[in-house]
Amino acid sequence: MEEGWRRDGGGMEEGWRTSCSVWPNLDLDVWDLQSELNAVDHRTEPGGAGRLVVRRGRPFSLKLQSGGFLPDGGVACTAETGPEPSERYGTRASFGLSAAVDASRWSAAATAAPGEPLTLTVCAAPDAPIGRYTLSLGGAGRVHFILLFNPWCTGDAVFMEDQSGLEEYVTAQDGIVYRGSYKHPVSTPWNYGQFEDGILDVCLRILDMNPKHLRNPGKDCSGRRSPVYVSRVLSAMASPGMLCVNCNGDRGVLLGCWTGDYEGGASPLSWGGSAEILRRWAAAACQPVRYGQCWVFAAVACSVSRALGIPCRVVTNYLSAHDNNGDLVIERHVNEKGEALQATEMIW
Repeated sequence: MEEGWRRDGGGMEEGWRTSCSVWPNLDLDVWDLQSELNAVDHRTEPGGAGRLVVRRGRPFSLKLQSGGFLPDGGVACTAETGPEPSERYGTRASFGLSAAVDASRWSAAATAAPGEPLTLTVCAAPDAPIGRYTLSLGGAGRVHFILLFNPWCTGDAVFMEDQSGLEEYVTAQDGIVYRGSYKHPVSTPWNYGQFEDGILDVCLRILDMNPKHLRNPGKDCSGRRSPVYVSRVLSAMASPGMLCVNCNGDRGVLLGCWTGDYEGGASPLSWGGSAEILRRWAAAACQPVRYGQCWVFAAVACSVSRALGIPCRVVTNYLSAHDNNGDLVIERHVNEKGEALQATEMIW
């Protein structure tokens, strides 16, 4: 067998390794996911080795042994994501083969020279929900892949006109997070680690542990077409009951602690990167990692965002106003002697 061709089922289910009545001359026992080439082309190389990780709005290619047979446009392809794929929610898309792929929608095209493997080129719509996908070919076989946001695609909501910023906001794995005070800022090196082994899987797991997903998987997976929706799921400022990286409730990634007593966990000052935190969360059956504070929450959220393809950076705000009642006023109360009473609102 030529290097790159696979028979072990990696990337396809067992049912794929059978004969196909729709494509009778295809040897579906032999395929090449073109993982390395697709990873480089889609800028997913660090996290995509050995499997198919691609970005929406950009074509990717697969190769199949075809015996010179070229399928026609009547062959149906179906892409599905989530536990309850539905055309209503946009988590299921059906499309046939065309002369060329159309980057504005789900599309596919097939080409083959005599004696050469068949090349199947597929493109996901630039507004397709991100996540784990199953691509069914002609109703017979399945290819599994992961779809991410694409800040290099003009049709994607996360597109950045200043492409020079993407090296920092998406691909950079190391950076500086600022702590301290506005008069005495402290720079802290941080390893975001968004392309380290297993981190992308943890990030997708975070989305799946979102209470909205647990209540209505179809609707939640549909919402993953929007970077705003995904960011809100990840955000430390999400409404009560929603999974977030800064969440003292069940299954949040980090547990906050400001008392100085870090028994049973690690001091927020001890963390130097996100990967260890994310791996600990996954290894502990999605229970919060102890402990984090504001800069740790922000750095982990940044790592997850970058891993999913959302451009992101950590911004430190000094003299932050904490307003508890939404009147945009920081209230300080004193007694009849002018002594300050315990405050629930502050600037810090």
